[in-house]
Amino acid sequence: MSFELVCYLNFGYPTIKDGLRYARMYHACGCRAIQLDVPSKDPYLEQQRIRERMAYCLRTNQDYESYLQGICQVHARFPDMKIYLMLYGDTVRQLGLEHVLDVCAQNDIRNLTIVGASEEEKRRMAEAGLEVSEYVQSHLPDDEVEKARGANVIAYQVRPLPGQAERPGIDSYADGVRYLREHGVTARIYASVGIRTPEDIRDVRAAGADGAFIGGVLMKAADDESQLRRVLTSYLAAAND
Repeated sequence: MSFELVCYLNFGYPTIKDGLRYARMYHACGCRAIQLDVPSKDPYLEQQRIRERMAYCLRTNQDYESYLQGICQVHARFPDMKIYLMLYGDTVRQLGLEHVLDVCAQNDIRNLTIVGASEEEKRRMAEAGLEVSEYVQSHLPDDEVEKARGANVIAYQVRPLPGQAERPGIDSYADGVRYLREHGVTARIYASVGIRTPEDIRDVRAAGADGAFIGGVLMKAADDESQLRRVLTSYLAAAND
């Protein structure tokens, strides 16, 4: 499998119509894997900009189903663009897990990440044929490595967050990838939090990652469509050169 760059889009901001327009722009830039979300009332893992955008969405449109159906339209219009769907627990409760799973099955959405999901919810996702994602921090906590052994895809943090300890002997991203493989992780490894430049994409490719998720760098450019298009193009070029 070739290296896959998954480009995040804070879907539905400022409107669902705009979300569809941005998805079209991502596709035109060459994006063939996109991560979409439905707004959450408590997106506690997100950066401030995304929290504010989700809050705006829910002030102006509290119909959660309309966001989900908008994502279905993305699939209908761009069937060659793989969708990674990310939801928070409160959003899943609004929509209903079984309904979400049905929509995924009908729209060829194969990867569903629920932040704060219970083990039972993860089990239902797996039973429905979805890829179950796990998140692993850069310092490789034993419990997260253990969970990653049962995953299909893991998002492995590129750099530690402020104040986060390092695991002794892990001096590079390649060391971390090697550590995961040596400890029984067979899942696809995607670089996550900490990607800042297109060169970072080249580095994680060289380290043996199967792909990468980018979001923060895109959201920083999100208010200027011309700049967003340039950023997208540069990261996609790094993923494919």
